[in-house]
Amino acid sequence: MRGTKTRLTFDFSIQRYPIWAPDGKTIFFGSNRRGGYHIYVKASDGSGTEQALIEGDDAFKFPESVSPDQRFLVYMRVATDQRTGTDIYAQPLSGEGKPFPIVQNAFNNMQPRVSPGGKWMAYSSNESGRFEVYVTGFPGGGAKFQVSTGGGSFPNWRRDGKELFWLDAGDNMMAVEVNTAGTTVRMGTPQALFHAGGVQGQQGPYTVTADGKKFLINTGDVKEESQPFTLVQNWPAEIKR
Repeated sequence: MRGTKTRLTFDFSIQRYPIWAPDGKTIFFGSNRRGGYHIYVKASDGSGTEQALIEGDDAFKFPESVSPDQRFLVYMRVATDQRTGTDIYAQPLSGEGKPFPIVQNAFNNMQPRVSPGGKWMAYSSNESGRFEVYVTGFPGGGAKFQVSTGGGSFPNWRRDGKELFWLDAGDNMMAVEVNTAGTTVRMGTPQALFHAGGVQGQQGPYTVTADGKKFLINTGDVKEESQPFTLVQNWPAEIKR
């Protein structure tokens, strides 16, 4: 490691939602350089130029997960005509394959994560009236299995695929043992690991190590360090002094 920061993108538009390819050689990200949000790709070492991966229509697109075999990029798609909620799509990364829906309905389906084995996908959806975590087949979708019971979002798999983590409605980090052998999903009893106080729920809230024992939390809980606001009245008079 060089111990220095290296700029990756140079366009003056907004670049957001970066994710790594499993081999670490490529980064996918969202950009509004042509209106809305579309998906671009660039070599992680900074070489070459950014290439448009998914543009096409006016829908907003946000990269979320790359399958372990690097055959598919999974992303969220928000139609500007609001005919549906937030849908989950996959884009083939080789050949001439076109993007296709995995989960598409009237609800908001978000934060897809493909399992390490590549056969399943965890995601959150508000189809029950609040966000819960589900697992469905990948890449075909179809039948789904509800994972969380007390609200759930931002699922993540342990590297071996035998445990799932998520944040519940009270910002508690939850975990459940998962058995994905065969054609169905079997789960144990969800357990609360700890309270993730101050977690930034909309800004990449956390990641977990491969063994599932350490968490990196994006926290904004700085109450003890926060500075008070100062209101200055009649400030033009102060300038004249």
